[in-house]
Amino acid sequence: MNCEICGNEISKIQSLKSNRIYSCAHCNHFFCDNIKNEKDYTVYEEYEYLLKQLRDKNYSKILKKIKNILPVNAVGLEIGSALGWFLQKCASNGYMMTGIEPIKCNYEKSLPVEGEYTVINGYFPDCLPANMHKNKFDFVVFNDVFEHIPDVKKTLTACNELLKQDGYLIINLPMNTGILFKIASIFALIGNSKTLIRLWQFETESPHLHYFSGKSLKTLVNKNGFSLLSKFGLNTVDSSFKNTYKRVIGIGNYGKFSAFVIAIITSICTPLWKFLPKDTKCFIFKKEDQ
Repeated sequence: MNCEICGNEISKIQSLKSNRIYSCAHCNHFFCDNIKNEKDYTVYEEYEYLLKQLRDKNYSKILKKIKNILPVNAVGLEIGSALGWFLQKCASNGYMMTGIEPIKCNYEKSLPVEGEYTVINGYFPDCLPANMHKNKFDFVVFNDVFEHIPDVKKTLTACNELLKQDGYLIINLPMNTGILFKIASIFALIGNSKTLIRLWQFETESPHLHYFSGKSLKTLVNKNGFSLLSKFGLNTVDSSFKNTYKRVIGIGNYGKFSAFVIAIITSICTPLWKFLPKDTKCFIFKKEDQ
């Protein structure tokens, strides 16, 4: 088997909870090809609200970058808009936003009250109405979504077609070069794979299919007509002990004591995260001249 990103031969295979993980030594890309998951999308939605404070901080940082490159009234598309928090923030700052959300319960909760933005229920790009293909976007955003997409090449091709000539592709996602992924991988090597399984979200309704490095993401996106403009780190953990505890015990499959210890350590170490390799980064790419 060859790497879907760089084309080189896969160098490593490991099993996690009946799922095969492949990794490429050349571009440092990790991916899974046989997710086994029979859960409905219910539990993750319940605990998503605990991340609102953390996501709001990250969205504000991303929006600040958008303001530096695009004027008010620019037209944006968010793919996988979840509960609509990013759409709301952009719309309140003057951007014309459309969101695409495949999970019906999220879609219903994200519908705007007074038409500040538009939300479409379905999977990108097949759900887009024909007239939307004619209306080019100034920017397309993936917020913690790109790592869940099976066919990333098809997705990037669609993004390229939808973006204006000087359009921007914005992707924020978890990194396999981050400190949490590295520590979890070490634990897995010595026989404790629970933390790594949690990072891949194999025990939730929304597992990861990819874990990118900066190199593998840049290689993939460059091949599909984009060049890197900038990148920056985002916050990964919530400083709130209460929120962390509820999420760990709710979707991490840990006992109360283990969840308590993890939440305590996370809260105490929060100031250290900014000095360690970032577990979440945002990349801004610009569409190349064609």
